Amino acid sequence: MINAAVLESGYYVPHKRVTNAAFEGKTLYEHDGLGNRTGKSVVTGDAWIVERTGIRERRYAEAEDQPQVMAAKAIKRALRRSNLQASDLEGIIIATVTNKQRYPSCAQQVREQLGARNARDCYDIAAACAGFPVALADAALRIRQPDLFTKPGRIYAVVGVEKLTNHMNVDDPDMNDPLFGDGAGAAIVGPTENSKRGIQAVYMAAKTENGNLGLIVEDPMQMLRMTNGPKVFKVAVPGLVEAYQALREKTGWYNPDIILIPHQANNNIIENARIRLELEKRQIINTVRKFGNPSAASIPIAMAIGYRKQIIKPNTQVFVIGFGASMIIAGVAFVA
Repeated sequence: MINAAVLESGYYVPHKRVTNAAFEGKTLYEHDGLGNRTGKSVVTGDAWIVERTGIRERRYAEAEDQPQVMAAKAIKRALRRSNLQASDLEGIIIATVTNKQRYPSCAQQVREQLGARNARDCYDIAAACAGFPVALADAALRIRQPDLFTKPGRIYAVVGVEKLTNHMNVDDPDMNDPLFGDGAGAAIVGPTENSKRGIQAVYMAAKTENGNLGLIVEDPMQMLRMTNGPKVFKVAVPGLVEAYQALREKTGWYNPDIILIPHQANNNIIENARIRLELEKRQIINTVRKFGNPSAASIPIAMAIGYRKQIIKPNTQVFVIGFGASMIIAGVAFVA
């Protein structure tokens, strides 16, 4: 039986580093879902941001770093590491919610940039911070069931990319948030006949109240708002723990052997989940400090760094778990 395996990974982050000094002394306001101030405010700065998020810097894209450009760069790096060419790709699946141009899709634009003429499956997935695991699971389905998709042995590029600064006014503290950053991460996913390698389990859940928790919203000005950080924490930590436990039950893997790559939302969320799961710090890949929260790009960037640092090696058991979009939980377990 053909299984789907992560063959390689790559990432791209913009050159512009924005440290917490950029937020020193600024007043941040809480807002409702319509973008109106609630009256609550806080004066922020390095100590405040580090204590609450663990973030020390993030990357902001320049004008030329649009999502399709960053995605193409991440794919090229992953292809080079896997000794493949763009012409080898049969599909491109991109997780993003920040591509300014909806038609054509970000995936179609990337196809043209790469010259990937054989890539016939090109589409976007909008699940925000949970988008990469959803896209990874989708690619696995297409590779494992070739009869449904016309050709066996397909190779896919699966990408998480965001330019969150498209939805922030970085000069206006009313429309800026120190959490968010920009970037792209890509995985090359292809077939393997080794049933013990590749994607072994998938978990999906929606944690909603009447379809909308209202935790993260886009206001009428298309500005990104996180309306209730403490409530996000209360949903995200149990959701991450639940997904991890479900994947462990499906795989039968033992805790000490697992490397966890969670969505890089906030260091306090990651650390609280780690303690509840009784994992050692060496088992978590955490890039929050350097890159902040780049939404769908956070997991594949962290994964690519895990490969570079040889935290992820052949036969490593990996869980990737994302949570977001008010509030989708998605996880994938794979053997490298």
